[in-house]
Amino acid sequence: MALLNRLPKIEQITPVYSVGVTILFSWAIVTTIEVAINNWALYFGVADILSLFAYVMAGAFLESLLLISSLLMLSFILPQKIFGIKFVLRGTILTITFLGFIMYYYTQTPMGEALANINKWGMFFVITFVLLAIGESIKIVERFVRLMADRFIVFLYIYLPISFASIVIIIVRNLG
Repeated sequence: MALLNRLPKIEQITPVYSVGVTILFSWAIVTTIEVAINNWALYFGVADILSLFAYVMAGAFLESLLLISSLLMLSFILPQKIFGIKFVLRGTILTITFLGFIMYYYTQTPMGEALANINKWGMFFVITFVLLAIGESIKIVERFVRLMADRFIVFLYIYLPISFASIVIIIVRNLG
């Protein structure tokens, strides 16, 4: 049981997870609508587009689980002083900067070049450390980040049922 004490409480995990879910699902919806309008609208019917949307939502759900499990693994590995005590602040800033960085490089670089250009990833670490330092030193920023993370919990009530419905649609579609 001593090892489980290294993980943050559920009250700390939920706001960070909600930030990741909101960003991932919103980005997935925006890119899916963009691609559907540009490419699929002429070739697929509504049922086909909705089934593809179900796959995208299930994928975003799996990505959100991967994101939160990575943050929990960091919390488990790193000392409590570094990540465990202020999990909401540090996890939210890490989530926003990491996903923002991924979205930026998705829109700015051709496919396959984002991982090959490792020197640009240094900018991610610099921005993350600057935001973490600002969040640690200025209390109003810390309160804003915590408040924002708490407000994003509302999106869990929207996106998680969509995820489960998407998973059910995928299971029914593949079994039937």
